[in-house]
Amino acid sequence: MFAELKLKLHDEETLEVLEAQAREHPQIVECFSMSGQSDSSHADRRPLRRRL
Repeated sequence: MFAELKLKLHDEETLEVLEAQAREHPQIVECFSMSGQSDSSHADRRPLRRRL
């Protein structure tokens, strides 16, 4: 399952907070940074940082 999040800021601090929050939820196993219009294929996804 994918969930789409839209960030107002894309700075290092915001990404660190997002990653810390994601780590508090064991059901979240990966995060991806995606650009452009979303579609159902997710072919152009790339890891945000590393596997959580």
